[in-house]
Amino acid sequence: MDEQDKIIQIWAPSKSDKLIVRRAASLENEIRFYINEGLYVVARDNKETILVKIKKEEVEVDKKDNKYISKSQLKRCIKENYKLLFQLLFIATVLFLISIYVIYISKNLLILIMMMNIDAFLLSISTVIICESGITESLKSKHSAEHMMVNFLEKNRRLPRSIEEVKKASRFTKECGTRGKVYRIVESFIYININFIFMCIAIVPQIKYSETRIIAFIFTITISIIGCVITILIEKYHKLDGIVNFLSKKMSLMIQCFNTTKNVNGNDILLAYYAANRWLKIVYPKFYTDLDETTFNSLKIS
Repeated sequence: MDEQDKIIQIWAPSKSDKLIVRRAASLENEIRFYINEGLYVVARDNKETILVKIKKEEVEVDKKDNKYISKSQLKRCIKENYKLLFQLLFIATVLFLISIYVIYISKNLLILIMMMNIDAFLLSISTVIICESGITESLKSKHSAEHMMVNFLEKNRRLPRSIEEVKKASRFTKECGTRGKVYRIVESFIYININFIFMCIAIVPQIKYSETRIIAFIFTITISIIGCVITILIEKYHKLDGIVNFLSKKMSLMIQCFNTTKNVNGNDILLAYYAANRWLKIVYPKFYTDLDETTFNSLKIS
C-alpha cells in the first residue's frame, strides 16, 4: 500500500494545478513539511546522514504541578533572557520619555491615550523582533532554507534539480509563522484605535454643551454605546480582516530580516530538499517524476 493511501487526510486541493505548502517549520536540527494538521514529514540532520520520517504532532498537556512557575524557574528564565529584558526596558524607557515630551507640549488627555496605544504597539512588535533576532545562526539558516524551498516548490510546481536552483529563490515568504505572532498585535491595535476614535467623538458634546450637562451626558453615553456596538460587529463579522492581514504580512516580512540569513548553509538546503521530496511524493504525487527520484539519490550531504 502506498503512503498516500495510508494517510486519511492531506492538505492539497484535489482539483487544482497549484502547489501550495500549507505549513512548514524549522527547528535547531530539523525541517518539517506538514501533510495535515497532525502529521508531518521531518528531515533531521544527524551530522553524517539525514534521517527522513513521517511523524505525528505531539500535543503537550499542562500538568497541575506545572501550572505555576516556581522561583527557581523564574530566576533561570531571567538569567537566560537578561539581555532581552534590558533591551525591552531600554525601548520602553525611550517610548515613555517621548510620550512625556509630546504630552508636555500638547497638554491634551486624548494625545496621552493615543501615545499609550502607540507605545504598547511598538513595544509588542519590538519584543517579537528581539526574540526572533535572538535565535542561533544555525536556526536562521534552516529557517531561510525552509522558506527558499517552499517558494521554489510553489513557483515551479516541481522539486529542484540542484542546490543552486534553490539558492535563487527568496528567503522571504508572506506565510511565515511570524505572521501569526504579529497578527493579534496588529488586530488589537486597530480595534483599540477604533474605540479611541469614538471616545474622541464622545468628548465633543462635553465641550459643546458644557452648560447643559444632561444633554452632554446623554450624547456621550449614546456615542460610546454606538462605538462599542460597531466595534463588536466589525470584529464579529471580520470586516477589517483585509487590513489586518495586509499589515501583518508586511510586518512579518520586516521581521524575517532578523530571523533569516543571506548566508544559507548548503546542508540546510539539502535538509529542506529531503523533507520536501518525501512530502511532495505523498501530498502532490502528480508533480513527482522519475527525474526527482534520480536527483534525490544523487544529492548527498557534505
